[in-house]
Amino acid sequence: MDYDASIMGLGAMAVSDELICFLYSPLSVNEFDMQGGASSEVLCFDWTGNKVRKYILPFPVNTFCVDKNYLYGVRENENESVLYRFPL
Repeated sequence: MDYDASIMGLGAMAVSDELICFLYSPLSVNEFDMQGGASSEVLCFDWTGNKVRKYILPFPVNTFCVDKNYLYGVRENENESVLYRFPL
């Protein structure tokens, strides 16, 4: 695999009773890694595989989880991890 030419695509995953969600990055695998594995795009699918939502967060997160009402994203800074809550 050419890590400079291949896009990262789908990254971290989280699920709820209604959704299966992934971080998405159009960057190359190497560029994605150099940015700490973070993205501001979240793609959400229903449990039959249909894309139902796309969220653009105000800043990149490294990992996340979802429930019925919120997306909780973790942003890694040099000295700390910060948890943010976004309404769905």
